[in-house]
Amino acid sequence: QPFVNNMNTTLKIVGTSPIYQNFQDELWEVFLRASQNTQDNIFDVLVKDGPVYSFELKKIRPINGKWLMEGFLSNEQTMGRIVFEQQ
Repeated sequence: QPFVNNMNTTLKIVGTSPIYQNFQDELWEVFLRASQNTQDNIFDVLVKDGPVYSFELKKIRPINGKWLMEGFLSNEQTMGRIVFEQQ
């Protein structure tokens, strides 16, 4: 498990569905926390100086010493696939 329930980290967006394409290669300073949702694989992503998203983790794997996290990112306006690389 690469992260604990609550942590500050930097995520790089390395893959997206078209709705998030404008985020490609962005670095996000975030606070990740386990969601109040009942499922273990759902996290709140609080973007520094930005919106709050819900992230449902579907797959995680190490690549070149970094964690790749694939899943669904959503808020009130949008929902789509995303791949984060933890920096």
